[in-house]
Amino acid sequence: MLALLCSSAAYNVAVTGATGRTGRLVVDSLLKSGHSVTALVRDGDKAASVLPAAVACRELDLATAGAEEMRTACAGADKLIWCATGFTDAGELIDVRGMKELVPGAIAATGETPAVVMLSSAGVTRPAWDDAKKARLIGCSDIPIIRLNPGGILGKKCEAEQALRESGVPYCVVRPTGLKFEGWPQGRPFLSQGDVAVGRCNAVDLAETLVGVLGEAAAAGKTFELFTLAGHGRLQATRPSEEGARGVKTALHPLGTRR
Repeated sequence: MLALLCSSAAYNVAVTGATGRTGRLVVDSLLKSGHSVTALVRDGDKAASVLPAAVACRELDLATAGAEEMRTACAGADKLIWCATGFTDAGELIDVRGMKELVPGAIAATGETPAVVMLSSAGVTRPAWDDAKKARLIGCSDIPIIRLNPGGILGKKCEAEQALRESGVPYCVVRPTGLKFEGWPQGRPFLSQGDVAVGRCNAVDLAETLVGVLGEAAAAGKTFELFTLAGHGRLQATRPSEEGARGVKTALHPLGTRR
């Protein structure tokens, strides 16, 4: 069960994909939690129109930038939340390029907490399951996103995750189940491992979890799935910034490093 406890530390957090739907929620959650935000954006004008004035925007095209440009863009940042995705003109998934070429060395890997939090997806390992495992876990394997897997996107995200693990950077990978921006209320977020989770994930719950793990040593080196159990009350917070983060600490300690 998720029980995310908000860290008292305030960070300067770089966010990729900050102008996307999830990225904007992450930015809002960071600011509400008392952190500073450095948004890495491709279009500065768009960023200025959709992000709060408190956000520092730095232009960077993740499809073409080099490692030195990434380091420059992340200068002064303590942490990085990776919300970007998409493809380069050559058809390479930006997630893969980012984890292999841009993220290593971009953030100083200090302390015991995650330096990089990567937004991935539930289901990334399932297309590679053997037939026996697919049959045994048919409720996890026989769902539309796994059957369709457009462009082999799930395997590519799995490759990006592995590149981050091998980078040596303290990390946390968060894999939401079916992400819902409307039609699925905030509820009680739950964590699981083994890539067998199914269900729906409220986008605000996701954003708050991505922010909440930043200060948790128990999150470092972990990969977990996240879903929202609707209809269950949220854990009570003692101050507003703890609302979404009040669960992860309790849940993270039992979790291992399984992928």
